[in-house]
Amino acid sequence: MAIEPRQRSVLSGLSEGEAKEFNRIFVISFIVFTGIAVVAHLLAWLWKPWGGNYHTAMLDSAHTLTSLHLAGNSLHVAAQMLASLA
Repeated sequence: MAIEPRQRSVLSGLSEGEAKEFNRIFVISFIVFTGIAVVAHLLAWLWKPWGGNYHTAMLDSAHTLTSLHLAGNSLHVAAQMLASLA
């Protein structure tokens, strides 16, 4: 028993026109969201770049702070070290 094209049912319950409209809105929303995400990542990279020597500097700071902690220095010295890095 064949189903005629006019009687075909779809899982979403949308007509073909409604489905195309929904798809258009979805695609536009996705493009806008992706554009905002790209701009946000670019601004974050301009503010504090990642990659290159930035990771090395972070590791050096972490090593210095760990050495201070293991040497038994007070938190005040560590706070001063952090303030000088900023």
